[in-house]
Amino acid sequence: MFEDFPNPLFPNIYPGQTLTSQNFGLHEIPPVIEANPGGPYTVAEGGTVQLTGNATGAPINVYEWDFDYDGMTFNVDSTTQSPLFSAANLDGPLTRTIGLRARSGSFPSSPVVTTTLTVENVAPTANFGNNGPINAGQTGTVTFSAQNDSSAADRTAGYKYSFDFNNDGTIEIVDATSASANLPAELTANAGTVNVRGIIKDKDGGTRELVTILTINAAPPGATISGTVFLDADRDGVFDAGETGVAARTIYLDNNNNSIKEAAEPSTVTAADGTYTFLGLAAGTYKIRQILPTGFVQTTPANNFGNNATVTVGQTAANLNFGTAQNVTPTGATIRGTVFLDADRDGVFDSGESGVAGRTVYLDLDNDSILDGNERSTTTNASGVYEFGGLAAGTYKIRQVLPSGFVQTTPSNNFGNNATVSGTQVASGLNFGTAQNTAPTGGTIRGTVWNDVDRDRNFDSSESGIAGRTVYIDLDNDNVKDGNEPSAVTNSSGVYQISGLAAGTYKVRQILPSGFSQTSPTNGFGNNVTLSTNQSKSGINFGSAANASRALASTTAITPKLDSISKSIFAEELIA
Repeated sequence: MFEDFPNPLFPNIYPGQTLTSQNFGLHEIPPVIEANPGGPYTVAEGGTVQLTGNATGAPINVYEWDFDYDGMTFNVDSTTQSPLFSAANLDGPLTRTIGLRARSGSFPSSPVVTTTLTVENVAPTANFGNNGPINAGQTGTVTFSAQNDSSAADRTAGYKYSFDFNNDGTIEIVDATSASANLPAELTANAGTVNVRGIIKDKDGGTRELVTILTINAAPPGATISGTVFLDADRDGVFDAGETGVAARTIYLDNNNNSIKEAAEPSTVTAADGTYTFLGLAAGTYKIRQILPTGFVQTTPANNFGNNATVTVGQTAANLNFGTAQNVTPTGATIRGTVFLDADRDGVFDSGESGVAGRTVYLDLDNDSILDGNERSTTTNASGVYEFGGLAAGTYKIRQVLPSGFVQTTPSNNFGNNATVSGTQVASGLNFGTAQNTAPTGGTIRGTVWNDVDRDRNFDSSESGIAGRTVYIDLDNDNVKDGNEPSAVTNSSGVYQISGLAAGTYKVRQILPSGFSQTSPTNGFGNNVTLSTNQSKSGINFGSAANASRALASTTAITPKLDSISKSIFAEELIA
């Protein structure tokens, strides 16, 4: 017999009673999903790494990744289970938080689970070579080239260079900004080989070590040129008793006599007693010059001229000395500015862009875009700043000397800066932007179209260049500028340049505007130029003058017209 205990689910139902028309609902309980992003992960700058995600608790149909999760906002960067993460645009070292969440069907996503991803800095790459083989006694130079880095930020910031000249573990030059260095003279004095270790470093401290072997041949039999650079204490241009030699001064053979030390010209560095020597020279005539550091002047030869020496085989030309003295700062006006590395090539010295040390800047007194021996020059300091002091009142053209592999971004078109000063005025902010060159390789022809006022076919010091004149390569020698023929327009100084030329022989012509004739070359001929691979030739000039009327009846009538012609010619002279 049943006792009257109530049913716990239906308290009003008793044993033996029938319950009908009652419905029951089912509630689906969501699964508990746990995501697992794997890791921690490591990837090199510029590299990739596979992320391996997983989740448990139910069949997963959606994986969502945030590659830079900040702990609050989840940004979906990938929806695949195992995406490929790229560090192509990242600058290491850095660490990122990676977030993963997963979802099954229409259920809500799982909680975000995180892991870490570390981007490691990658050392820069480069080639490291030398100028060998050289002869004993010549200057050995080592150079980094083709520098690259996986990080764009590292490439923009540039590199530091260190040099261990005999690979003995002692670094003689540490963290220099110049990619080239000259070996000490004692290492190249004798025949043999020298192992030089170079270290390139990016801004994050990533380094790569490279070794180059410089071969030094025995000095061939030939002529010898020698002399001494001495500190001319009394500035009389004479190497007096008691005056001492100057060590570490660069002396070079100026083969093209342009007062600029070029890569192909032999050079040496004075020893501790100030002496220098060139050995094994072929018979011939040589121009010898010194490179004056900032703060020094040359007392002999006078007017910053070089020494001249004519030698035959086996002959020695000695006592070709250079006097030097510290510069006494004169009173007068000052011009200063900065040469800066224009990383974004916009011609503006932006915040974050740095100065370029060791760049030569000069006052181009004759506005011919060439640093002549009588023109003042200086070298930028560690911050890229240059300064000319003690200037007389007047207008000056300031230019930089661009090393190989660089272009000028400002002033545009390779123009110089102009400054007009008086008294003790200071003209500052006369800056030069520079950037590594991306121009095509090939030969170069350059020259000047000048206003030959006296029609003597000589580019006189008082005559100036003509701007806006078209010069072209007449490939088919028909005296007509065809569409396929390379050309250039002269700049404000009358200078033109045509680059990217293959080796060969070229006919170069100018297009004469109406009312002008060509004085040089004569008879309206063009200039002939033969180039070897990547060779540059300059001085391919054209003289031009305004035509005078032949129908004038008297000298009285001629005078005003010639005056008018002269004025129109001088109107074309540009001082920019």
